[in-house]
Amino acid sequence: MAFRRRLPLPLQQRDFALLWIAIFSSGFGSQMAAVAVGWQVYAIHRSAFDLGLIGLAEFVPLLVLALPAGQFADRVPRRLVFALSEAIALAVLVLLVVVSASGAHQLWPFLALAAALGVAGALGAPAGRALPAMVVPFELIPSAMAIRSIAFQVATIAGPALGGFLFSIRPEVVYATAAGIIALGFVALLGVHVPAMEASGEASHSPQPTCPPPAVTSTRSHGVARSRAGVAAGTSGSSSACSTSVGTRIASRTASALARA
Repeated sequence: MAFRRRLPLPLQQRDFALLWIAIFSSGFGSQMAAVAVGWQVYAIHRSAFDLGLIGLAEFVPLLVLALPAGQFADRVPRRLVFALSEAIALAVLVLLVVVSASGAHQLWPFLALAAALGVAGALGAPAGRALPAMVVPFELIPSAMAIRSIAFQVATIAGPALGGFLFSIRPEVVYATAAGIIALGFVALLGVHVPAMEASGEASHSPQPTCPPPAVTSTRSHGVARSRAGVAAGTSGSSSACSTSVGTRIASRTASALARA
């Protein structure tokens, strides 16, 4: 408990801590695999052109699926989308272990698997960026987004370094280690609870309650006080609900803007 209290406030939230582990594991494992695939193809063929094709195969899905993946994450529960991307990456790493162990010397299996790894990254990126703002209180969103960014940067730097070191042993060691790391993140993601009203991007498209119009007071002198009292009694509940709804909408839109930043 004492150690937990020393953590940043967002990491003291159980759901965000599990989500952070999933995000870090996904980025770390994917970066390990990406650098290992390039080194393995170059070691087999000694061709810089083949190495460039691997990089292109990993990049094209990010370019092609950028908009569709964002739309998909807005219509399907984002935790499910992120879990699907983790499952795809895990399957790709298992296949890379099999291909490497079988002694494949052709280029096309590595191209196909590199493209599949790019698809997994493109699919999970929008959901991974939006989820932190959905599992922490509103006042912790800026800190949560900063910590998520730190996880991404550390994974981008440390992942290739560890992948290159393990590649000096055997390529299969890199892929197996990366698969284990991503599997750990997948298990952590299964434990994340996303609030029901934020579980799908369709919440932003739900109909909004209409605020009651301003009360019209009577111009007659008789019954003015009685009329005002009736209006106040009849609209107090709806005005309170309207104020709550407006506050909720403002908070939701602010959270969405921060998540997409």
